[in-house]
Amino acid sequence: MEASIERKQAAAELLRRRQLRLDLVAWAEFFNKERGWTLAAHHRLLLSKLQQITDGTLVHSTTGQPCTNLMVLMPPGSSKSTYTSVIFPTWFIQRWKAIKRSDPRILACSHSADLIESFSRECRNTVAAHYKILGYSLQVDSRAIQEWSTTNGGQYRCAGVGAGIAGRRADAGLIDDYVGSQEDADSK
Repeated sequence: MEASIERKQAAAELLRRRQLRLDLVAWAEFFNKERGWTLAAHHRLLLSKLQQITDGTLVHSTTGQPCTNLMVLMPPGSSKSTYTSVIFPTWFIQRWKAIKRSDPRILACSHSADLIESFSRECRNTVAAHYKILGYSLQVDSRAIQEWSTTNGGQYRCAGVGAGIAGRRADAGLIDDYVGSQEDADSK
């Protein structure tokens, strides 16, 4: 009887992990549950578009042509950074590997190195905490904040404005808060 219960529990856990790996909304709900947060409608919309971009199913609303880029314009405080720069990259690494069967590379940039490094740190710590669910972990010899690698061949690199990123290839390029001030925005 105990072996049967243990097998059922193990099967249920495997199904849960599979769902979290397949569905970005499910992954975000799991991530949020630990923090006592809930998804709002605009979060679900953003996550669905990020999932579609990853899966190659996003199409332009006017032309019907496939889209490979997504620009997110939401008001301050709407959790854009939480979902696009923290929750999405950790999920993307395992999803890209499953879909494309190639090593996923992320390049994340921001107006300040401090900001993008804080997102990188949170991503890296999420991988370390949830490696069993994600199906990959951090490489032992590559865990720096600015650049880290994963056991499934994933690479994450972040940089602030002015840092050298020429020659770095990426399967996902994330640009979060690329303008630091109104003065910067108004400059040539």
